Amino acid sequence: MKKRILGIMLTAAMVVSLSSCGSSPAETESTASGTETAEPVSGEGVSETLAGYRENGFIIGADLFAPYIYEDESGEMVGIDYDILVTVLNELGIEDITVKPTAYESVILELNNNNVDCTCDGMYITEARMNQGVYFSDVSYYENDCILIRADSDIASEEDLRDKKMAVCTGSVAADLAEQMLEEGRIASLDYYTSNDLTFQAVSSGQADCVLCDCFAAAPAMGEDSQLDLKYLDSYTPQLEDAVAGFGFRASEKDFVAEFNVVLNEMKEDGRLQAIFDKWNMSPSVFCGVEEGHTVNLAQ
Repeated sequence: MKKRILGIMLTAAMVVSLSSCGSSPAETESTASGTETAEPVSGEGVSETLAGYRENGFIIGADLFAPYIYEDESGEMVGIDYDILVTVLNELGIEDITVKPTAYESVILELNNNNVDCTCDGMYITEARMNQGVYFSDVSYYENDCILIRADSDIASEEDLRDKKMAVCTGSVAADLAEQMLEEGRIASLDYYTSNDLTFQAVSSGQADCVLCDCFAAAPAMGEDSQLDLKYLDSYTPQLEDAVAGFGFRASEKDFVAEFNVVLNEMKEDGRLQAIFDKWNMSPSVFCGVEEGHTVNLAQ
């Protein structure tokens, strides 16, 4: 799928996510020691900010929302963003990493007040957020839409959807996209459900032929322990291909962000980032390469 180069500012309209992202933060904090990575970056010639994080630790502000960063049944922090951040930070030589439960709506304020050191949770890279003082990393992934079908479905292409019933979560951006598909005759009918989980169950049980949703909302339904027996419609071209997410930092720490980007882009090139996506059962369409994933921040 062809992706457009992100050499221009992304519009504030991209702030709306396809999935509901507002879980209440828990009362506890969790500290991580990292995953296996390459040798950490040398102590010589690093930014003052990086040296400080190595000495004093790093705090991630997260809303504990799956599949980004959340607590598993054993109380351990897990998730896509968690795996990416811990891998990058460990390689930079930062070992003391804390996840601070932080409401998504207030995380930028917490960042600016030095209560957390980065944002996560699939935060869209927008000019509006840059104007609030956020300095974004390069793109971590496309936060786009996908279609799921039953594993035994004979649907092979978007053309096959013209006589099919689609399930969608009420009030989501995916619902808007699905309504447009219905108006254009790209699907036959549309059923609304109050949650993504119910849309997945509708397709699994045969009440609907397919579901349109956020790629990250789809991840739990595609896990090895899922009983839904669904698969991605790989031939589907996402309609939100320029919806991109990154990790947000303070504009005063742009030197550190440059160091962060070096490791993030190495992970894109050597396969470690894709391995994380595979681990979390993500659609291949979420991957954003080095060139098209360069972020142009307002504070250069």
